[in-house]
Amino acid sequence: MHRLSWSPSLNPKLLFGLVLEFLDGKIYLCLRELYPATVKKYARRAQLGEIFELDRATLKSDGVFPSSLRCWFTFKHTPFTFLFFFGHI
Repeated sequence: MHRLSWSPSLNPKLLFGLVLEFLDGKIYLCLRELYPATVKKYARRAQLGEIFELDRATLKSDGVFPSSLRCWFTFKHTPFTFLFFFGHI
């Protein structure tokens, strides 16, 4: 199970916030009690670009998120679309 969290709070010792959990390929959104050390750990990982680790033994994955060719086509052509649009204004 992997968690990503964000939580504004008035009490610095205890945080409540939304938690996204990735479990068996499904995403669950819930309200959980978060501790500052946990939030700090994931914030540092997010700055380095690696938010969570993959459990490769259980999930039998190589750490690559597969995507369709249609997704890559859209992803690659979106910047050119913006350049074309804003270049002609």
